[in-house]
Amino acid sequence: MKPEDMFVMDLKTKEYVRKPQSYKPSACTPLFLAAYTMRNAGACIHTHSQSAVMATLLYDKEFRIANIEQIKGIPKVVEAGNLSFFDTLVIPIIENTAEEEDLTPDLSKALVEYPGATAVLVRRHGIYVWGPTVTKAKIINECIHYLLDLAIEMRKFNIDPAGTIGSEKHAHK
Repeated sequence: MKPEDMFVMDLKTKEYVRKPQSYKPSACTPLFLAAYTMRNAGACIHTHSQSAVMATLLYDKEFRIANIEQIKGIPKVVEAGNLSFFDTLVIPIIENTAEEEDLTPDLSKALVEYPGATAVLVRRHGIYVWGPTVTKAKIINECIHYLLDLAIEMRKFNIDPAGTIGSEKHAHK
């Protein structure tokens, strides 16, 4: 991807400063704008990964995982620094809609209700992840996807991904 292939928008006016002729704006634009304006994000990533979709089928209203090293790659958002090993990562799950832009009200509501969230899962669809820069958003996205994959595997062995250390001993009896 080259800079001339990217859309550039003025956040104040919501007008495109650059609009490549060979592409059309993403239906996700209103969702990206919510992350940019409500979280002061510098970049937003949207994927349709199998682990994100599977997590939305295994969890009801929120995904939770704790006591896993890769949690340290996730920022706290509401305060300086990153989560620690003993913190619990919580990612809200919203319901999917027929049109992507129709997710905006529910995503915005999740951003208000979960001020520490660095991502929102969309049931049977995927995930939105954001960060202060493209590089940091990519790192957060990679950490979250690792944690989603791991939680799905843990559940196969009846290990609670959000459980306390030592609780997995009971799963092997």
